[in-house]
Amino acid sequence: MTLRYLLGGVILILGLSPESLVAKNGAGTSSHKQGNHEGLPLRVAVASNFSPTAHKIVTSFEAGTNAKVSISSASSGKLYAQIKQGAPFDVFLSADAIRPDLLVKEGYAVAASNRVYAHGRLVFWVPGVSGNESTCRQLLYSGQLTRVAMANPDVAPYGYATRQTLTALGLKNPVFTLIFGENIGQTFAFIHAGGVAAGFIAASQWQLSNRSGCAWEVGTQYHAPIAQRAVLLNRASNNALARRFLDFLHSSKTQAKIKASGYLLGDQ
Repeated sequence: MTLRYLLGGVILILGLSPESLVAKNGAGTSSHKQGNHEGLPLRVAVASNFSPTAHKIVTSFEAGTNAKVSISSASSGKLYAQIKQGAPFDVFLSADAIRPDLLVKEGYAVAASNRVYAHGRLVFWVPGVSGNESTCRQLLYSGQLTRVAMANPDVAPYGYATRQTLTALGLKNPVFTLIFGENIGQTFAFIHAGGVAAGFIAASQWQLSNRSGCAWEVGTQYHAPIAQRAVLLNRASNNALARRFLDFLHSSKTQAKIKASGYLLGDQ
């Protein structure tokens, strides 16, 4: 059953299946269900924005190592909570720096492994409208948009960046209704399926849409940088395969793939 709550111009949708909504962009929960050299898969928790890129990286890693990797994808906040509740992940690829830092501070992750693997880029996307960035941005004030999607800012870093952006633009109380996705993957699905007119997504997702429609890449003068960090979790501190995966993630070859997927690298 789907529940909708309307409060202050914001609709919060509960009870939707992320898997059914985000199949096209690879978000939701998915996995490579095989074992590693010891009969168990390396388990990697991945923020939903990075899920399509992570699957490509895992495919290359498996081919080069004969290892097996399982990917679980959700919002960074949800994955952080699952890790603290004992979820058996080995590596966490967050969409922010805050949660990996907290896991280190709280004793759940290895401090020396905590590194930025990508910088995310926020995009405002209106798929059914042509025009340049200026045209797209003006639509936010025009009153023509009735429903605009964004990720839940309490658990999704891209949603938090969106909230900062709306505040910076003077749209804390916008003329449109905000539709909250559980994560940025579900948010993309709302827009892609036509359930809302526009929304704030990751630049990597806009590339998946073949850059159709009108898009405005939101600069970091409107929100804090989206520094996405990866960290080795304590349960895998002696897991050579987990450390090898992180080395692979930060390798120049993999970093080039990440950049090609719509992200900025750590030194940009």
